[in-house]
Amino acid sequence: MMTKLAEKEHLLNQCEADLLRIQAIRDELRVIEANRKALEVYYTQEYAADYDNLQDTNQHFRVLDQDSIWNVLDDQYREKIGLVKDIVRSI
Repeated sequence: MMTKLAEKEHLLNQCEADLLRIQAIRDELRVIEANRKALEVYYTQEYAADYDNLQDTNQHFRVLDQDSIWNVLDDQYREKIGLVKDIVRSI
């Protein structure tokens, strides 16, 4: 009986730690979303001008590669859909 209770006590402690991790994940998601929005705003409002202005230089910026921006924004979108599905299945 004591072993079972000790295991369940450990499980309770782990679930409390997991709660803190969930809260930290929510905080991280807010930061991630702010970064995504900033990149999207750059892409829709400033990208074209920067692209035109730097075409004549030898410098390479991945941010001026349209596919880099599109791919990361699209991949984040798809990952968030998967995350939401996982969360919905768990509640």
